[in-house]
Amino acid sequence: MGNALWKLGPSGPVLVSDFPGNATTTTLAKMIRVNDSLFFRVNDSTVSGVELWRYDLNGGAAALVKDIRSGTASSSPDRFTAVGNTLYFTATTTAEGTELYKTDGTTAGTLLVKDIFPGTSSATPSFLTALNGALIFQATTAAGGAELWRSDGTSAGTIQLAEIGPGTFSGLPRKLTDMGGYVLFEAGDGNSASPRNELWRTDGTSAGTYLVKRIGTLSLGSNPQQFINIGGRLYFQARDPVAGMELFTSDGTSGGTVMVDDVEPGSASSTPRTPAQLNGALFFVADGSTVGTEMWTLPGAGVGGAYVAAAASVYLASGQHLINLNIEGNASVASGGGRTIVTRALALPGTLDLADDNLILDYSGVSPIATWNGSAYTSVVGLVASGHIVSSLATPGMISLPPPPYPQWLAWA
Repeated sequence: MGNALWKLGPSGPVLVSDFPGNATTTTLAKMIRVNDSLFFRVNDSTVSGVELWRYDLNGGAAALVKDIRSGTASSSPDRFTAVGNTLYFTATTTAEGTELYKTDGTTAGTLLVKDIFPGTSSATPSFLTALNGALIFQATTAAGGAELWRSDGTSAGTIQLAEIGPGTFSGLPRKLTDMGGYVLFEAGDGNSASPRNELWRTDGTSAGTYLVKRIGTLSLGSNPQQFINIGGRLYFQARDPVAGMELFTSDGTSGGTVMVDDVEPGSASSTPRTPAQLNGALFFVADGSTVGTEMWTLPGAGVGGAYVAAAASVYLASGQHLINLNIEGNASVASGGGRTIVTRALALPGTLDLADDNLILDYSGVSPIATWNGSAYTSVVGLVASGHIVSSLATPGMISLPPPPYPQWLAWA
């Protein structure tokens, strides 16, 4: 027996399916489940080369879905992405190059979606991402270079969404990150000498594809990297013209795209990287002139937070007061359910004013109470119309609420 498909049962590993002849499984990391089917690729070098296979999770043997590139030559299916009941992937043939395919798990239902770069040249679709029932991806053409495309699974419905890079210069949309209803990504609208890479957004329509914010200079861009979605906010590394390469966050709006902290103060860069999350907290590696390369954390990253603009003072309701402002910039409330103000996201210079941003929290009750976007939720017992000044903070700030679920009126978290 060569390589085979196994599963881990209650009593240990169980053989699911052997493969014919000298077949060897390759790149098992590309396994993906779509409904009751497990798709992967197998190299049967004596018959079909590297092609798409399927195993029915209800039982039976693994089988070749389709020999897309006939004979022992390989179509090398890759970039598996599920959208509903359909698996999208890339495959390579002599006639079309590397293009976009789809399958429903049957031979007849495994098809070329569209020869995006006509002829033997390759569109090389990449960064395949499901969005609102469609597929968003980067693809290359002779006329437009590498740009953002959308497909509904039909040839006619596979279209370029935007010409981000002018003319034949490629916008190179990449790091497509699903934010729930929209995608954030990096792209450049400049030229080869000055790509101007910045943060962009799309909802899968041409009108809904646009630059979120120009963080960097017009000539260089901010070159956003290291994307991670935590609690519906994007955290990423970007180049600030003054602070260097530091940690940023975005809620998909220009106003909500801000630097979290200048980890390495001044123009030097901390270059935050390798982000990960654990229990709602962001962990990342960053460089510091005094501490060297270390692991850092942002505790409130995934806790229903609201970043607010700089204003005048800090307000807390019901006579609560602010205590324990420490070197990490965390301030806790003396009593009232353990809510916390995490002071790491407010642009400097400035302080935090909840009232001026139409958000007042009562830390004395079991549940948070608030006004939001100017609407008062009086059905919540104990709504406080105004607070009292307890302190001024000159460090960045974020309002942090208890973990979800939230009342419907706090669904912004």
